[in-house]
Parts: sequence; C-alpha cells; structure tokens
Amino acid sequence: MKFTCPRAALVEALQAVSGVVPTRGIKEVFESVRVEASRKDGLTLLGTDLEVSLRFTVPPADGLEVAEDGVLLAPARRLAAILHELPDGPVSVAWSKGVCSVKASAGSWRVTGGDPADFPAIEIPETAGGVQVESGVLKDLVARTSFAAAKEKMRYALNGVLLLVKGDDLQGVATDGRRLSLVQAKCRNPGKKSSRAIVPTRALTQLVRVLREEDAEVRLAFSESQVAAATGRAVVLARLVEGAFPNFEEVIPVNCERKATLSRDDLAAGLRRASVLFAAREGPAGSSVRLKFEEGRDLVVSATVADVGEAVVSIPCRYQGKGEEVGYNAGFLVEALGVCTQGEVSFEFNNRQSPGRLSDGEKFTHVVMPVTLE
Repeated sequence: MKFTCPRAALVEALQAVSGVVPTRGIKEVFESVRVEASRKDGLTLLGTDLEVSLRFTVPPADGLEVAEDGVLLAPARRLAAILHELPDGPVSVAWSKGVCSVKASAGSWRVTGGDPADFPAIEIPETAGGVQVESGVLKDLVARTSFAAAKEKMRYALNGVLLLVKGDDLQGVATDGRRLSLVQAKCRNPGKKSSRAIVPTRALTQLVRVLREEDAEVRLAFSESQVAAATGRAVVLARLVEGAFPNFEEVIPVNCERKATLSRDDLAAGLRRASVLFAAREGPAGSSVRLKFEEGRDLVVSATVADVGEAVVSIPCRYQGKGEEVGYNAGFLVEALGVCTQGEVSFEFNNRQSPGRLSDGEKFTHVVMPVTLE
C-alpha cells in the first residue's frame, strides 16, 4: 500500500480517530489506527476501543494520490507525533511487511505496526434514513447536557446522555443524581420512529469534535444496542449505555411558588465571588452557599467556611413569593449558567427542601438538588 497526502488532511483525520484510541489497552492492537487506501474511495481511518468507534474519510479531492491500494495498521500516537513535527506539504506513506514508512521534506521514518487482520471487525451501519439533526442544534444539546452526566464509571445508566426522539421532537437529558440538565430541540425524523437511548458522553463529545464547518447536519441511526452518528466525513459508532435511566420528569419542579428573575452574568459573578472561600475544598458540600430571597430586595448570597471566614454578596433580583433562605451547590449553578444563552435567567423553587429549577427559556432547564443548611 502506498499513498501521498497533504499533511493537513492527514493530521485532521488522525486527530479525529485518535480521540477514541486508548493510550493503554488490554491488547496493543487497540492502540493502533487502521488505514485503508483506495484509488476510488480515498483514505478511510478507523479507531476503536470496542465501546466507541470512529471512522474518518479523506477523499481524493483533498489532494490525495493513492499509488497502491491496501490496508495498514500503525500505532496511532506515534504516527500522530511524527505528523505533528512535519512542515506543511505532501506526506508519503507506505506499508510493507509490517512496517509503516513515512516520508516528507523534513525526513523519513519507519514504524513497526501490527497485522491489519488482527484489528477487530467494525461494521458501520447505514445512516441515510436516520434522524437528521442540525449540527448547531446537536452541539448545543451536547454542551448543555454532558457536563451534568455522572463522571464515576460505576454509575452505569448515568454515564451518558439520554436521547429521546418522538416525531420531530428531540430531547437530551443528563444527570449525576445531584443535578439534571434537559434540552428541548427539533429534528427531522422521516420514519417518525420513536427512539430512547442512553449514549455515552464520550461518544457525543467525540462527535462534536469532528464536526466541520460544512457539516450542516448529523444523521443518527439507533438500534437496540448501538447508535451511529454520521457527518460528511466521519461516522461515530457507540455501544449504548445499559440500565434504566431515572424518571427525570418527576424531578423537575413545576408550578413553583417562588420565582426569581436575574441577570445571568450578575448571578454567575455573585456566586463566584461568594465561593472564593472554598478554594482547595472538594466534594459536593465544599461549595454550598445560602441564597436569601425576599420580595423587593436584592438576592443575598452568603457562604461560611469554618476556620476561614464568611462572604456576603448582593445581586439585583426580581422575586415573587414568600421570603425564603435556601442552600445549593454554587459550582453546579455556575456550570449551568455557563451554558445559558439568554441574558436573563429564572430560578424557581417551592421551599428549602425542594430542588431548584434554573432556566433561560423553554429549551433549557437545569435542576439542582438542595443542600441542608445548618
């Protein structure tokens, strides 16, 4: 196998695939990238850890010249390191007897690879008839939900984003048990088939990373155990997260008796100012603040840390309801405010024992569980 390709195109493809290649695997073969060269179809790069797979294509139109069709298997990180140090220009790659040769104006390298036959067979399903989502809509959904998913690997069903498709309505939901993010969006669903799937957060993050400016939409195809997401150049295939996702609708407070309207930036700044006392403190209780609401008065955010001190910050606020003092994790609220897009946000709750609901409109809702005040 032998081909010549502009460095920029090869780097883009390899960076995309390397996102799913583990640095250390049970088998060395998983640390490699499979590259197939074809005069007709161009280059096809494939990486996988068997949970998430990514295929990226470089077409002949990108300046690719394939002199000899074939398949190679090379260490992804080592190949990326070589390309990283090269100047822009054509790069020639050849494969013979288990050795990958790389040549450019700056020098030449020979890297020992594996047997392409040892690479796991990854069957990429057809996505042409799947759900169609505008790329900007999908980026927004991932950004507004993924941060709320559980980070601990043993949380199973909470280690992903729940995607719900019903007609042309799309919902994305993520929770770690202490907070929850919900995004409402629109899609095009030619088959009008309803789908419910928990997609690994990492798969959605990788999908967003490989989106190009010309990718107007993403096509999603769901099966019982997998989801395939296709863009113009890439296909991300992920094994769905097993387990039962919590009934998130029961957690979202409705018809709240107390509601505040605030500037997004003012609230975020006030929470950060009150949280400066929590530096170097970890854990969900490590940044708990008190929010004191009263009609006709500013919101007062306060924090007290034993042996450190106290912070009191006032934030302009329009509030309706009986006065109340409630406790929430400031870090959770600041993260949620960071993905709000409107200048004003609303914060609603019923009492100091109830969850708080932060929203910047009908499309985004963030729920945070209360913290006990002592």
